[in-house]
Amino acid sequence: MRTQRLAVPVVSALLGALVGWLAAGGHAVPVTGEGSSDASATEIAALRERVHDLESRPRPVLEPGPRTPESADRARPKVAGNDEKTTPVAREVDEQRRAKMAELERLLAEAQAARTAPPLRLTRSGSEPAVIQFGPNGELGGPPPDLTLDQAATRDLLERGNDEQRAQALRRLEHADDASWAPLVHQALGSTPPPANAGGLMSRLADLKDPGKAWSAKQATGAPDTPLHGDYQTAWAPKREEMGEVTLDLTYPTAVRVDAVSLHETLNPGAVAKILAWTPEGTWELLWEGTGARADTPVWFSPPLRATSYRTTKLRVIVDTDRVPGWNEIDAVELVGDGLRQWASEATASSEYSGTQ
Repeated sequence: MRTQRLAVPVVSALLGALVGWLAAGGHAVPVTGEGSSDASATEIAALRERVHDLESRPRPVLEPGPRTPESADRARPKVAGNDEKTTPVAREVDEQRRAKMAELERLLAEAQAARTAPPLRLTRSGSEPAVIQFGPNGELGGPPPDLTLDQAATRDLLERGNDEQRAQALRRLEHADDASWAPLVHQALGSTPPPANAGGLMSRLADLKDPGKAWSAKQATGAPDTPLHGDYQTAWAPKREEMGEVTLDLTYPTAVRVDAVSLHETLNPGAVAKILAWTPEGTWELLWEGTGARADTPVWFSPPLRATSYRTTKLRVIVDTDRVPGWNEIDAVELVGDGLRQWASEATASSEYSGTQ
């Protein structure tokens, strides 16, 4: 107990001396006798005030230093193996880029070669080839037409223009975009001599009549539009040559008693074998059977047939494709009766070149 009572004053004195020394800037402060406790309290109070003063001062804000490539490298997460080698994804991107560039270079080479390419010749087996000519600047079919020409302006150039203007109108007709242009195309095809682009005009006319289906049964509808002998898309043709008998059924707007039938044959005439009419009883009646004359030019074939006492809107033409070698093509079929002359408005066939039959 005595030892403890002696230790307390000694520790207090030492602490007081230490605080006084700190308050005095580190110099020794004597701690003696009475009053040392009071001095220590004063020094502690002063020290606390100084600490409070330091804590109350504003703290400086630390700004980050400039970002350097070295610091960016240090901040970038490291991927194993990507310092010296390309990743698989990067390699795949590079390969795709190289393949694309190679494809573009190939297409460019083909385009450059086409600018000086000779005329292309498209042909169907057994027919005369159609020629596609490249223009002087590599464009297809010569200089592009003036697509701003309307029908009135095109007709005016056809009828009154000079050679250059007429050629411009004919090129415009090759790009006719709806059936309302068909009369102008007919007009151009009917000129003498035929226009140089007659093949292109008939191809356009066929597409206006039955889009995308050249030589279809529908090409035999309407007035004749194939003025030239040859394999033109504006006429109906069976799927193959020498395939036996095929039928072409035609429907007309007005029912009449049949007096005559005229067929416009435009390629390898002479294969028509029979003509029949649809009766009110729902059967086909034979009106004519025989052999037509062969020719090397388009012909009108009007065989003598038995007139009907009933009215009908349907005719059937049977063509024996084995009679005349090559495709046998029919452009139009006219029905004459009761004082009317009319062209078929609808047609179907057992076989047509544009189909699969």
